[in-house]
Amino acid sequence: MSVNFSTFLVIGKTSPVTYQVLGHLKTCLVLAFGYILLHDPFSWRNILGILIAIVGMGLYSYFCAIDSQSKQSEPPAQLYQVKDGEIEPLIILENGANK
Repeated sequence: MSVNFSTFLVIGKTSPVTYQVLGHLKTCLVLAFGYILLHDPFSWRNILGILIAIVGMGLYSYFCAIDSQSKQSEPPAQLYQVKDGEIEPLIILENGANK
């Protein structure tokens, strides 16, 4: 029950793709702790898979950060409601909400 609730919260705050990336991070951490604590041997395929997953997670985080910075730097769009023949708007709408 708590796993389903935490999944719901993570997907609600982020996105399904971010949830999958977190799942891959968990898998990499389980493999790393297995090696450190249990001295479980790694094959070259394990190491290559972990490296590919870490590079992918880094790229995903980088592009998400760039996307969020570009959204924050954009000025909010303003929509004006003006009746025909009037110069001043009756209501100024910012991001779709009344001001």
